[in-house]
Amino acid sequence: MTTTASIVEKHSFILTWDFDIDTNDTTTNLKLPLKTRFGDVVLEVTVKAPQHINPVLWAGAVEPGSIGHSFNPSAEVLWIHDAGKPKLVQSGSWNLQSDFPPRLPAPIGLHLSSCTAAFFQKAEIADARFNRLTHRRFRVVFTLPDVSPPAATVHPLPRKEVRDNSSYPPRFRRLRGERSPKSETAKTRGWSGRASVLNDASVSVQAGTSAALGMEENGKSSDGDDSDEESDDFIKRRSPPSVEDDSDDGDFTYREINITETAYTTYHAVLLYLQSGYITFAPLASNLLPHKSDAKQTREQLLDQHLSSTPSLPFPVSPKSVYRLAHLLEIPSLCALSLAELKSQLTISNAVRELFSKTSSLYDDLRAVVLAFVVTNWPEVKTSEGMKEMETMARTGQIPHGTATSFELISHISK
Repeated sequence: MTTTASIVEKHSFILTWDFDIDTNDTTTNLKLPLKTRFGDVVLEVTVKAPQHINPVLWAGAVEPGSIGHSFNPSAEVLWIHDAGKPKLVQSGSWNLQSDFPPRLPAPIGLHLSSCTAAFFQKAEIADARFNRLTHRRFRVVFTLPDVSPPAATVHPLPRKEVRDNSSYPPRFRRLRGERSPKSETAKTRGWSGRASVLNDASVSVQAGTSAALGMEENGKSSDGDDSDEESDDFIKRRSPPSVEDDSDDGDFTYREINITETAYTTYHAVLLYLQSGYITFAPLASNLLPHKSDAKQTREQLLDQHLSSTPSLPFPVSPKSVYRLAHLLEIPSLCALSLAELKSQLTISNAVRELFSKTSSLYDDLRAVVLAFVVTNWPEVKTSEGMKEMETMARTGQIPHGTATSFELISHISK
């Protein structure tokens, strides 16, 4: 007999701050940082009116959406008497149905319950040792119960940047997975910080077919449809050679990391997303020329237009490329965001092309999104140009990876 077991890891995070504050000073604005395993958070405490404090939790260094979507946080404001024992002033709990930390441009501060003069007065009545006018020592406790552990920790970038003599522009060469033509190594100068790595033996990821099928022998991704490698090639062609004098670099100890499993453009966009919550998706290749006859642009024309109009912003990236990297790095919130973007770009004409793409054959969750669209719109999809194209490719052996997908589609439309 075969049984299926499911394990969901949950954690409770309890964050505690002790501080001294004059609850009558309306100019007070305390900012109390706290380092956690998932990034730095800051408690900001202001005095809005006498005996009226307003605590706000800021989590700008935490990956947007990593704590969860639906959760029930609670907070307590306590006063601490001379013996060191805390006594409750006010407590509150909420049921939140939104990403935390939220995505930009939403504010990333979580307003805890304001502690008004009425609560201070009740605390004074309950314990004569507390004087609401003169007491200074307080504690705030913030609890996140039963939430999934964050997928990533965001660290600030070092002040000094990686330098090499590459022909790629600065924003390109720092993450390019291949060695530069003129320098085999990149040296990090002035690096005094440390990178934290989440190494939790209790968390494991089961490798699926993508781990075996999605990589070529040289370690590079083989699922080339909608790859951002095209953007990398475009940047390389459009960027003039540059040479930097590193004669004064001296003998530094450094570590070289070759990134080979994804395009630079994708990695750059994902790192920016982890730092700021900002990401821009590009149209699917199946919605551009030459794959879509009535489209107005090729991918290269789209990139050229972006570079001309907004050169300071990162290139828009393929939602499929971002999903592959988010899956590799285990960032569930970004996987969900990429799948939502993919779903929004599906049409009658391109859905079958996406269903039988290499990426779809490698990732079950991605394929499920496309398959659901195809099945729902089957009467129109089955007569589309995309279906005719896939039938021709199947007869000529051009989609060997699509056999399992074909049987899956048949089982759904035959119900």
